[in-house]
This record gives sequence, structure tokens and C-alpha cells, in this order.
Amino acid sequence: MQKVKVIVLVKDVGKFMISIVLLGILAVVDFIKKEISICILLPVIVIWLSIAIWNNEIEIQGIIAVIFLVALSLFTKQAFGMADAIVLSLIAVTKGVFNMLMIFFTANILFLIFAGVKNGMKQRNTEFPFIPFIFIIFIIIKIFYNIHI
Repeated sequence: MQKVKVIVLVKDVGKFMISIVLLGILAVVDFIKKEISICILLPVIVIWLSIAIWNNEIEIQGIIAVIFLVALSLFTKQAFGMADAIVLSLIAVTKGVFNMLMIFFTANILFLIFAGVKNGMKQRNTEFPFIPFIFIIFIIIKIFYNIHI
């Protein structure tokens, strides 16, 4: 019986580490360039969804979130970036809408704190990358709350 628990734990850690590496790559690129090329985003989407399909972890409710997030990005004329919408969509489709919303709102709080400390009230049109905040919160929620993300 112990072997089954160990195998499940290793499998969970492996999926988590792959998610962290993929999100980490996107976070670094977004932080440096403040945009993510489709050449980087497309392989991440393929790998992320392939692993989710292989492990039978696709959430049907996440598809509604995908439509909403992509529409939000288009409606705001990229004020909410398309890459941000796609990353949150990947989380929604594979980890569930509730987990995606928890990550999104917590990342927004962290983002607002960072923007307030960095700029205060002086610059309004400053662009900040959002995926690094998603990345940080993804790790924090997984480690401290032990949620199946």
C-alpha cells in the first residue's frame, strides 16, 4: 500500500514541477520583454494541455473560463493581455475554475501592492507584466495550502 502513495506523490510532484517550469519560463520572458511571443506561448500550451489530457485532468467548466478570459482580453484591447488570458485559461482548464479564480485574485492583490510600492500615485500608464505574479501565487498556493494544483 505504501508504494501506491509514493507513486501518486511522485506523479503529483512531477506534474507540479512541469507546470512550474513552464510558468517560470513565461514569467521570465514576460518580466524581461513585457510581452510573450506566440513562438514561446504555443509550445507551452501544447505541453501543458498534452500532460493534462494524458492524465485525464481536463475540466469542462474551464472551457467557459477560456471563452470569457479571451473575450475579456479582446474587449479591453489587450489591457488585460492575451498571454495572461491564455495562462489563466490553461490553469482553469487543467486545475479548475475555482483554483484559477483564487490564483487570479490573489495575484491581483500582489500586483496592486507591488505597483503601489513601486510607483505610488505618480505614473498611471506604466505597464507591468502580470504572469510573474501568477507564477509566484501559483507556487505559494501549492506549497502553503497543499491544494491539488
